[in-house]
Amino acid sequence: GNVKLAQHPTALSKKFTAVSSFPGVTAFGGMVTRASGGMAEWDNGHLWWSQAGKCGNDVCPRMFDVNTQTGVLRDFDFAMPGYVVWSASPGIDKNGNMFAVMAQTNGSTPLSLAVGGMNNAGTLIPAQTAWKGNGNFPADEFGDFFDVAQDPTDGTLWAVGNYASKGNCGARVLHIRSEEHTSELQSHHD
Repeated sequence: GNVKLAQHPTALSKKFTAVSSFPGVTAFGGMVTRASGGMAEWDNGHLWWSQAGKCGNDVCPRMFDVNTQTGVLRDFDFAMPGYVVWSASPGIDKNGNMFAVMAQTNGSTPLSLAVGGMNNAGTLIPAQTAWKGNGNFPADEFGDFFDVAQDPTDGTLWAVGNYASKGNCGARVLHIRSEEHTSELQSHHD
Protein backbone atom coordinates (compact mmCIF):
# COMPACT_ATOMS: atom_id res chain seq x y z
CA GLY A 1 0.00 0.00 0.00
CA ASN A 2 2.98 2.38 0.18
CA VAL A 3 4.32 1.85 -3.35
CA LYS A 4 3.68 4.49 -6.01
CA LEU A 5 4.30 3.95 -9.70
CA ALA A 6 5.07 6.92 -11.94
CA GLN A 7 5.46 6.61 -15.69
CA HIS A 8 7.66 9.02 -17.65
CA PRO A 9 7.08 8.66 -21.41
CA THR A 10 10.26 9.56 -23.28
CA ALA A 11 11.36 9.65 -26.90
CA LEU A 12 14.45 7.99 -28.37
CA SER A 13 17.04 10.20 -30.07
CA LYS A 14 16.78 8.16 -33.29
CA LYS A 15 15.08 5.06 -34.64
CA PHE A 16 16.05 1.83 -32.91
CA THR A 17 15.46 -1.74 -34.09
CA ALA A 18 16.18 -4.20 -31.29
CA VAL A 19 17.81 -7.57 -31.96
CA SER A 20 15.87 -10.42 -30.34
CA SER A 21 17.59 -12.46 -27.64
CA PHE A 22 17.15 -15.64 -29.70
CA PRO A 23 18.45 -16.49 -32.22
CA GLY A 24 20.59 -13.47 -31.34
CA VAL A 25 23.73 -12.44 -33.21
CA THR A 26 26.07 -14.23 -35.60
CA ALA A 27 29.67 -14.23 -34.40
CA PHE A 28 33.08 -15.38 -35.71
CA GLY A 29 32.95 -18.83 -37.30
CA GLY A 30 29.21 -18.57 -37.99
CA MET A 31 28.11 -19.39 -34.45
CA VAL A 32 24.87 -17.78 -33.30
CA THR A 33 24.79 -16.53 -29.72
CA ARG A 34 22.17 -15.07 -27.42
CA ALA A 35 21.89 -11.25 -27.49
CA SER A 36 21.24 -10.29 -23.92
CA GLY A 37 19.91 -6.92 -22.90
CA GLY A 38 18.39 -5.24 -19.94
CA MET A 39 21.60 -5.31 -17.92
CA ALA A 40 21.31 -2.22 -15.75
CA GLU A 41 23.08 -0.11 -13.15
CA TRP A 42 21.59 2.64 -11.01
CA ASP A 43 23.74 5.28 -9.32
CA ASN A 44 23.19 8.81 -8.07
CA GLY A 45 19.81 9.28 -9.75
CA HIS A 46 20.77 7.70 -13.10
CA LEU A 47 19.58 4.33 -14.40
CA TRP A 48 21.77 2.94 -17.20
CA TRP A 49 20.91 -0.11 -19.31
CA SER A 50 21.53 -1.51 -22.79
CA GLN A 51 19.81 -3.39 -25.59
CA ALA A 52 21.41 -4.83 -28.74
CA GLY A 53 20.06 -3.33 -31.96
CA LYS A 54 20.75 -2.67 -35.62
CA CYS A 55 23.41 -0.07 -36.50
CA GLY A 56 23.23 -0.04 -40.29
CA ASN A 57 24.47 -3.49 -41.37
CA ASP A 58 26.06 -4.16 -37.98
CA VAL A 59 24.72 -4.87 -34.50
CA CYS A 60 25.61 -2.60 -31.59
CA PRO A 61 24.31 -1.86 -28.11
CA ARG A 62 22.05 1.13 -27.58
CA MET A 63 22.82 2.62 -24.17
CA PHE A 64 20.00 4.27 -22.25
CA ASP A 65 20.46 6.70 -19.35
CA VAL A 66 17.33 7.77 -17.48
CA ASN A 67 17.55 10.55 -14.91
CA THR A 68 15.28 9.00 -12.29
CA GLN A 69 14.60 12.38 -10.69
CA THR A 70 13.45 14.18 -13.87
CA GLY A 71 12.50 11.28 -16.16
CA VAL A 72 14.74 12.67 -18.94
CA LEU A 73 16.17 9.97 -21.26
CA ARG A 74 19.55 10.14 -23.00
CA ASP A 75 20.51 7.38 -25.47
CA PHE A 76 23.38 6.60 -27.83
CA ASP A 77 24.96 3.66 -29.69
CA PHE A 78 28.30 1.98 -29.01
CA ALA A 79 28.95 1.34 -32.70
CA MET A 80 32.22 -0.20 -33.83
CA PRO A 81 31.99 -0.13 -37.65
CA GLY A 82 32.62 -3.56 -39.16
CA TYR A 83 31.96 -5.35 -35.87
CA VAL A 84 29.02 -7.02 -34.18
CA VAL A 85 28.90 -5.66 -30.60
CA TRP A 86 26.37 -6.72 -27.95
CA SER A 87 25.73 -7.54 -24.27
CA ALA A 88 26.93 -4.16 -22.98
CA SER A 89 26.91 -4.14 -19.19
CA PRO A 90 27.29 -0.68 -17.58
CA GLY A 91 28.98 0.41 -14.35
CA ILE A 92 29.48 3.85 -12.80
CA ASP A 93 32.76 4.85 -11.15
CA LYS A 94 33.29 7.22 -8.19
CA ASN A 95 33.52 10.23 -10.54
CA GLY A 96 30.14 9.51 -12.17
CA ASN A 97 31.65 8.16 -15.40
CA MET A 98 29.84 5.21 -17.00
CA PHE A 99 31.86 2.41 -18.59
CA ALA A 100 30.46 -0.71 -20.23
CA VAL A 101 32.08 -4.05 -21.06
CA MET A 102 30.64 -5.81 -24.14
CA ALA A 103 31.13 -8.70 -26.56
CA GLN A 104 32.77 -7.87 -29.91
CA THR A 105 33.38 -9.95 -33.05
CA ASN A 106 33.34 -9.98 -36.86
CA GLY A 107 34.11 -12.48 -39.63
CA SER A 108 37.87 -12.35 -38.95
CA THR A 109 37.96 -11.55 -35.21
CA PRO A 110 37.23 -14.22 -32.59
CA LEU A 111 34.82 -13.21 -29.84
CA SER A 112 36.61 -10.48 -27.87
CA LEU A 113 35.85 -7.92 -25.16
CA ALA A 114 35.39 -4.21 -25.80
CA VAL A 115 35.02 -1.34 -23.35
CA GLY A 116 33.52 2.10 -23.97
CA GLY A 117 32.00 4.79 -21.84
CA MET A 118 30.56 8.22 -21.27
CA ASN A 119 32.18 10.64 -18.85
CA ASN A 120 30.19 12.57 -16.28
CA ALA A 121 30.19 15.64 -18.58
CA GLY A 122 28.37 13.63 -21.29
CA THR A 123 31.33 13.07 -23.64
CA LEU A 124 31.34 9.68 -25.38
CA ILE A 125 34.42 7.50 -24.91
CA PRO A 126 34.31 5.29 -28.03
CA ALA A 127 34.29 1.53 -27.57
CA GLN A 128 37.64 -0.14 -28.16
CA THR A 129 38.97 -3.69 -27.96
CA ALA A 130 40.08 -4.41 -24.39
CA TRP A 131 40.85 -8.15 -24.70
CA LYS A 132 41.24 -10.06 -27.96
CA GLY A 133 39.83 -13.56 -28.11
CA ASN A 134 41.43 -16.50 -29.88
CA GLY A 135 39.82 -19.41 -31.65
CA ASN A 136 36.22 -20.49 -31.92
CA PHE A 137 33.91 -22.45 -29.65
CA PRO A 138 30.47 -24.05 -29.86
CA ALA A 139 27.70 -21.45 -29.60
CA ASP A 140 26.01 -23.24 -26.73
CA GLU A 141 29.14 -22.74 -24.62
CA PHE A 142 28.99 -18.95 -24.79
CA GLY A 143 27.89 -18.00 -21.30
CA ASP A 144 26.99 -14.42 -22.18
CA PHE A 145 27.90 -13.31 -18.66
CA PHE A 146 28.89 -9.65 -18.34
CA ASP A 147 28.91 -7.35 -15.32
CA VAL A 148 30.62 -4.20 -14.05
CA ALA A 149 30.75 -3.09 -10.41
CA GLN A 150 32.35 -0.25 -8.48
CA ASP A 151 35.17 -1.08 -6.07
CA PRO A 152 34.10 0.29 -2.66
CA THR A 153 37.69 1.05 -1.63
CA ASP A 154 38.81 3.31 -4.48
CA GLY A 155 35.77 3.85 -6.74
CA THR A 156 37.32 2.21 -9.82
CA LEU A 157 35.42 -0.43 -11.78
CA TRP A 158 35.86 -4.18 -12.08
CA ALA A 159 34.33 -5.89 -15.09
CA VAL A 160 33.91 -9.49 -16.22
CA GLY A 161 32.95 -10.74 -19.66
CA ASN A 162 33.05 -13.83 -21.88
CA TYR A 163 35.37 -14.27 -24.86
CA ALA A 164 36.75 -17.02 -27.12
CA SER A 165 39.61 -18.83 -25.41
CA LYS A 166 41.24 -21.61 -27.43
CA GLY A 167 38.04 -23.41 -28.35
CA ASN A 168 36.23 -22.66 -25.08
CA CYS A 169 34.24 -19.87 -23.52
CA GLY A 170 36.63 -17.90 -21.31
CA ALA A 171 35.90 -15.25 -18.69
CA ARG A 172 38.17 -12.24 -18.31
CA VAL A 173 38.32 -9.76 -15.45
CA LEU A 174 39.16 -6.15 -16.37
CA HIS A 175 40.05 -3.31 -14.00
CA ILE A 176 38.84 0.04 -15.37
CA ARG A 177 39.86 3.40 -13.97
CA SER A 178 39.38 6.87 -15.34
CA GLU A 179 41.63 9.82 -14.83
CA GLU A 180 39.80 12.99 -13.81
CA HIS A 181 41.74 15.14 -16.27
CA THR A 182 40.98 13.03 -19.34
CA SER A 183 38.08 11.28 -21.02
CA GLU A 184 40.37 8.56 -22.35
CA LEU A 185 39.79 4.99 -21.28
CA GLN A 186 42.47 3.69 -18.95
CA SER A 187 42.08 -0.05 -18.47
CA HIS A 188 44.21 -2.68 -16.83
CA HIS A 189 43.94 -6.32 -17.78
CA ASP A 190 44.29 -8.26 -14.55
